[in-house]
Amino acid sequence: MIPARNEADNIVGLVDEIDRAMAGLAPFEIIVVDDGSGDRSVARLQDRAATTPQLFRFAEPPLRPRSLSNETFEQRILPSRP
Repeated sequence: MIPARNEADNIVGLVDEIDRAMAGLAPFEIIVVDDGSGDRSVARLQDRAATTPQLFRFAEPPLRPRSLSNETFEQRILPSRP
């Protein structure tokens, strides 16, 4: 799980790096939690998701600091996955 906010210049490279590192090891998902980015982070993730089926993006309005806890993950992110 990757928290992200305004990471348009970095996020696709990070996703690609994780994808390369995990390829062939085991089934995996890359979950990006976008914390209300105001840049092109979301658009870049949507473009990459078209060719990276293990990429899942979860968009949220800006979260409070430290609010991405296990409880938040289980209650908000897991139920929204396809």
